[in-house]
Amino acid sequence: MLFLHIVCWGMGTMKKILAVVVLMLSVAGFTFSQPTISGPQSGTIGPGEYIVTGDVSIVDGDTLTIAPGTTFLFDGLYQFVIGSNRTLHAMGTETDSIKFVPNTANGVTQRGNIFFTNSANDDVIEYCLITGGYGNSGGGGIHCEDHSSPTINDCTISGNDGGFVGGGGIFCEDHSSPTINDCTISGNDGGWVGGGIFCILCSDPIISNCTINNNSGGFGGGGIRCTASCPTISFCTING
Repeated sequence: MLFLHIVCWGMGTMKKILAVVVLMLSVAGFTFSQPTISGPQSGTIGPGEYIVTGDVSIVDGDTLTIAPGTTFLFDGLYQFVIGSNRTLHAMGTETDSIKFVPNTANGVTQRGNIFFTNSANDDVIEYCLITGGYGNSGGGGIHCEDHSSPTINDCTISGNDGGFVGGGGIFCEDHSSPTINDCTISGNDGGWVGGGIFCILCSDPIISNCTINNNSGGFGGGGIRCTASCPTISFCTING
């Protein structure tokens, strides 16, 4: 039997004591399961690790805030969907990012993408790691369609697959014009076209201070492919 007597002074001491308690309980034979997440969400999520067991969305009319230090471990090809009348604020920090990754501990190698459809222009993704994504309809990392124009700052978007449609890192279609600043978009596979970014149907993203390298586009546009679109590209490095 395990007895605990705790006296705390300040938050720093509390964190240390909680860590010791978790260690003691683990030694004593207790197990801890990670929380799971799926379906419509609102309020604030995180920090901490969450197992994604189904498509995730946002409650109609609400805002979802994701705290720095939150990791989403996808157990399959599930999408993170942001639709109309819903807002996403996923704002990590330089030292405490937000991660969207496959749950490799369960043998998962690919997850679904982050999917914006007719979403508000005040959606923000900042200091996020977005990797291992697959887009059935384009956009292995991030898919923007139907006038969706999120702001994407300081993110690493790597190792994603755009499938047959294209846009390994980011896919923009139908008047979707995200603002993409200070991002690294690398090692993505566009499948058909647009390894790093694919823009189509009057989509005019603003892309600045980004490094877009070592992406593959199959039949065209290893770095960026644009069809009937006019992006603004400034102070970027596009290579490999």
